[in-house]
Amino acid sequence: MSDPYRLPTLVRAGFLWNKYGFSGRGYLPRLIGRRFVREGDYAVRTKHGANLLVDLHNLDIYATIFNSGGEWDPHIVQTCHRLLRTSDVFFDIGANAGCVSLDIRALIGEDVRMCLFEPQPSLSSSIRKSIAFNRFNNIEVFEILLGDYDGTGELYLTSHAVHASMIPRENAFEKITLPISRVDTLVATGRCPPPDIIKMDTEGAELRILNGMRQTLVKYSPTIVLEADSNMSRFGYSASDLITLISSVGNYDFYGTPGWDILAVARRHRDRNHGWGRLCENAPGD
Repeated sequence: MSDPYRLPTLVRAGFLWNKYGFSGRGYLPRLIGRRFVREGDYAVRTKHGANLLVDLHNLDIYATIFNSGGEWDPHIVQTCHRLLRTSDVFFDIGANAGCVSLDIRALIGEDVRMCLFEPQPSLSSSIRKSIAFNRFNNIEVFEILLGDYDGTGELYLTSHAVHASMIPRENAFEKITLPISRVDTLVATGRCPPPDIIKMDTEGAELRILNGMRQTLVKYSPTIVLEADSNMSRFGYSASDLITLISSVGNYDFYGTPGWDILAVARRHRDRNHGWGRLCENAPGD
């Protein structure tokens, strides 16, 4: 492999435009990656030293990571780092380019086992390449949807990979059909170990996924950090519905992370809480 950090001039131009352009900061890097750059193994580094092999089809994601000093959702990385302990199992549901999980791996080492769920084929392929390039072990990538039933489901791909969702976010989209599974099924059949810490960012499908892991929540009480934003309304629920479901299957304390996600800390992890602000009665998103 040639030096992966010698990014082509056009890629660097796209990164600069992503940072300083007056419009089209995502569009232009995507256009460059999809039409004008020869396929190759190119990489950017995360804050803590992991290498991300670039998916040229979604170059805007890597431009954002590069221009943010190797970070993606840094408050999530910080929260998960503070929660994880040696020998824990970490589920990254909605792994995207893998920046969060691989940065955590570079930060804490190989003692944590990871299951990464990313249904977009080009991104999951790049994650696998990144894992191999870094020589990381104890990480498995699942190119499937998660939900509240087992079978097949549809994912709608739009102009931005971060907008891929089980309900279209844009008028123009590509629909792909993928296997879909409940977390309960994956755990009960041994395809995945029981999780200790779960990070979930699925553009509104969080409630469906939680419904598909009720048995896992009851039996194993994982702590969960999950997105709770405007995407909930497209799926017809609010943050209070997330809290109600999680409360119905276990003893949890609820906190707001700096990014206004919801952190549900299981009783068995209460000693891992270090000063998050408890959610008020009306949770964000209500």
